[in-house]
Amino acid sequence: MDRQERHDIKHDRFVDEVNHYYEEVKKNSQRVVIGVVGLLVVIGIGIAIWGWSARQEKAAQTLLSAAIETYDAPVGEASVADPNRKGPAFKTEPERVAAAETKLRDVVAKHSSTDAGQIANLYLAQIELSKGKSDEALKLYEEFVKKNSGNLLAGSAQMSVYQLRLAADPKAVIADLEAASQDEKSIVPKESVLSLLAEAYEKSGDKAKSMDVYRRIATEFPQSAYASEAQQKMNRG
Repeated sequence: MDRQERHDIKHDRFVDEVNHYYEEVKKNSQRVVIGVVGLLVVIGIGIAIWGWSARQEKAAQTLLSAAIETYDAPVGEASVADPNRKGPAFKTEPERVAAAETKLRDVVAKHSSTDAGQIANLYLAQIELSKGKSDEALKLYEEFVKKNSGNLLAGSAQMSVYQLRLAADPKAVIADLEAASQDEKSIVPKESVLSLLAEAYEKSGDKAKSMDVYRRIATEFPQSAYASEAQQKMNRG
């Protein structure tokens, strides 16, 4: 069964249910009927908004796809001169970054409320980092996490937030990392949080607490990618 058939079946069921409900309430008072008419108006508005949102998302995805193609485009004279190449190519890295940034900002400007617009912001954060603008990148990552806590990419964005804050001020991020390490619902894997926490303590000059956290990693997550590093840190004391 294709997508259109499933859509038609759902639509038919929805219409049948609304019609049935309407026939039932017609037997009751005029006040109830007026209420149902109001409900149907709301449903109609909801369907219209859903249709508009779907069209907006599709348009945003198209723009985002073109922006990502530019972001990933090859650089170099050979790529530019390749007669068989169909996608974009650039002579220099700055040219590629500038072109990608323009397209990504266009996605955000036109479709900021869509998923594609939010993803575009993650790419822009990477571009800001490549320019050394960590404060601007941090704001973009924090905004993404705030607006997309249920998104699969939110954990990665939050990890970037912790890393940037740690680089700026190790002591300032310790309290949040400690809290995250105790939060079973944290969007960042606990072993990743603990690795950053150990690093934060180490860079803050608290070697004892840093070793305690490394021991936790080695004990609680012996199969993780962080366990080997933790063991090496403990061996060096």
